[in-house]
Amino acid sequence: KLKYELATKNSNTYLSVLESTNILDTALNSLNEIPSSKALGVSNYDADGTAPVIEEWFLDMSDGILNITFSDVVVVSTFQPNAFTLQNSNSTIVAEYTLKEPTASDTPDG
Repeated sequence: KLKYELATKNSNTYLSVLESTNILDTALNSLNEIPSSKALGVSNYDADGTAPVIEEWFLDMSDGILNITFSDVVVVSTFQPNAFTLQNSNSTIVAEYTLKEPTASDTPDG
């Protein structure tokens, strides 16, 4: 999932095997090499249909850091801070703060 054009559909999912592998069958025959120029196309491809969820999050008020752990790889460029709101309760909300895009003045170097 870290490489956008790899294993996203049948047409970009292939497998090659190095000659130097030590994979043996029960008669001690080595697995045959499959060079990248003759890589095998996937037999069956099931696309990822699972949306990421937040597994946990931590807030460090001393350093001003919010750390969010997702269940799946997410594309950083799609992250929208203003979609997240800190609030004092999950029922009667008295105080809340919606995150914003960082600016130079918001960073330690700014």
